[in-house]
Amino acid sequence: MNESPRILIVDNAAANLRVVSRVLQSVGYQVIEASTGKEGLRAAQEQSPDLILLDVALRDLDGVEVCRRIKADPVAARAFVVLLSSTKTDSESRANGIEAGADDYVARPVSNRELFARVQALLRIKSAEDALRRLSERYQATLAAMPDIIMEVDNAKVYTWANQAGLEFFGADVIGKEAAFYFEGDQDTYQIVQPLFNGKEDVIYVESWQRRHDGEKRLLAWWCRTLKDAQGKVTGALSTARDITEHTRAQAALKEYSERLEQMVQARTRELRVAQDQLLRQERLAVLGQIAGGISHELRSPLGAIKNALYLLKLAQPSPDPEMTEILQILEKQVANSEHVITSLMDFARPQPPHHRPTDVRDILDLALAQSALPENIVVRREFAETLPELQADPDQLQIVFGNLIRNAAQAMPEGGQLTIAAHAAEQEIEISFGDTGVGIAPELLDKIFQPMFTTKARGLGLGLALCKLLVEGHGGRIHVTSQIGKGTTFTIVLPMGD
Repeated sequence: MNESPRILIVDNAAANLRVVSRVLQSVGYQVIEASTGKEGLRAAQEQSPDLILLDVALRDLDGVEVCRRIKADPVAARAFVVLLSSTKTDSESRANGIEAGADDYVARPVSNRELFARVQALLRIKSAEDALRRLSERYQATLAAMPDIIMEVDNAKVYTWANQAGLEFFGADVIGKEAAFYFEGDQDTYQIVQPLFNGKEDVIYVESWQRRHDGEKRLLAWWCRTLKDAQGKVTGALSTARDITEHTRAQAALKEYSERLEQMVQARTRELRVAQDQLLRQERLAVLGQIAGGISHELRSPLGAIKNALYLLKLAQPSPDPEMTEILQILEKQVANSEHVITSLMDFARPQPPHHRPTDVRDILDLALAQSALPENIVVRREFAETLPELQADPDQLQIVFGNLIRNAAQAMPEGGQLTIAAHAAEQEIEISFGDTGVGIAPELLDKIFQPMFTTKARGLGLGLALCKLLVEGHGGRIHVTSQIGKGTTFTIVLPMGD
């Protein structure tokens, strides 16, 4: 239940004091009585009355001076003061009383009804002011307790108010400074919030780099809203801000980590796919090897019989006629081709580990060229380094690789062209390239040409390049190809020099 208002009556006329006190008590007010100015001052300070009825003509102190002292006291000043006088009722006296802090000045004699009506009116005002003060104190306490920054600017974008968090961020001297004083770097913050100063009612969000009082650059997220007076005229803007620097940095770090993790997953996925493809390729190679070995074994016996029969036929006809000579040459060539196919099948089916020994690449290249029997319309260009160190390699296997690449180059230039063979050393490796000026290889086929049984030629098993890759990788090397349609193809082999 609310306590009834307390009224302090200060009057040295005992009759007046008694009458007014009884009237006010009869309607439920609490009454405090004092007959001198000093007693009135003490009661005002100690008992915190809501309203003070103060006679001007006191014996010890002038009532106006008592009023001035009450209003100067931070505790007693909350009371409303009504000055009463039967002698000083002129306009000058009234003005002096109001200037001293009085809330009303009443000339005596005054009826009890009028005095009671004035008391009620002032107490209503006092009650409203107290409620407003409590609301303001609660509002100020709430703003002070909020961790977010709250700032107010006028139409010139000058700070006019800040809560505690705002003062701690920008510094105690922030009031009176333009908001842009704290901007860091070029920014369009003013352009973004300008609609607020044009009267827009919506909340506008903006992020802005600001300078903290210690000079550190921080990113603030602002929620801004327009401020208007009672007539609807824009007076400025009220903004709430939050320091999101660490949050933004954490987001950036998380995004970077997520992207890096995605790249790692993609790389690992590619590795797994490569490993899976390699495993499947190895399984297919193993099956193909078994098949190739069986076929080679089965073909070598009848081919040997054909070769022996051809030998005996030549002995039986030491001087054959031209037609027979041509037939014998065709048979010899086809037997040789068949033996080459069978040898390739056997090499692919049962690859032997290389027998390393000091090997001069130039000698192996010359031997491979001599055995390839290139057509006369193909010009061979040698680009060998003057000093080329020896390799620790298997010369027989290298001869197979070089011979296959030379024959492929010749087959790619049916109308003739140039075959460039280059060899040079770099960083414990020797690089050998075979470049032709032939028809070239389509881009979509480049990834397939090293697969067993793949060929773009009308004849052949498609084992030559697969065997080359197998033997080169057996030496710890690598082979790759570049090609342009209509311009030619270059195969490059890189081999380690070894110990």
